[in-house]
Amino acid sequence: MTVQGFVRAPAGAASDAAGPSAASRARDRERTLRVELTVDAPGSAVWDAWSTAAGVQAFLAPKATVERRIGGAYEVFLNPADKRSSTQGCKLLSYLPPEMISFEWRLPADEFPELAAAATWMVVQMHPAGIERTEVRITQLGWGAGPVWNRAYSHMQLFWQMAAARLWQRFERGPLDWGGLRQMWQDAQNLFSHQRTFGSCTIET
Repeated sequence: MTVQGFVRAPAGAASDAAGPSAASRARDRERTLRVELTVDAPGSAVWDAWSTAAGVQAFLAPKATVERRIGGAYEVFLNPADKRSSTQGCKLLSYLPPEMISFEWRLPADEFPELAAAATWMVVQMHPAGIERTEVRITQLGWGAGPVWNRAYSHMQLFWQMAAARLWQRFERGPLDWGGLRQMWQDAQNLFSHQRTFGSCTIET
């Protein structure tokens, strides 16, 4: 799996007038975030994983609304109990079965309230990579400029790395058990609490 950040995003990305220099803002507007991976699954199965609510819920979030039509809802609820951790209100922008799907992506309002009204957008591309194998390219565009946008970029870089790992896991081991994942997250939070109390530790997998 690779993560890339580079230029050549479509024009019209959001900017922050309070950010740094004009040249720096221009670079940020062109910035994209890309994660690539190859999964052992046919393109039709990977397409369904991104273009149906059941598919999204099998690896990306425990709850989703996906209407496969231009302008239809594409909403992902990372924490169904807190709508701030969702992309509620986002729409499907375009699609080409079984090769590409594009949709809006709202940054988490609980983490970045200053960017609650800003919507970036995603382009997910699927290409054959052999018999029953598919290369998946996940790209996020529409970045603005300034310190808050920089933090959001770093946050989403980690998020899409984790999402790519879960997509791979979905086809290797089956749909995610979100109940078990919530317990794992709680265990990680507890570990972090102990780290702050007793010092640092390293976990290797």
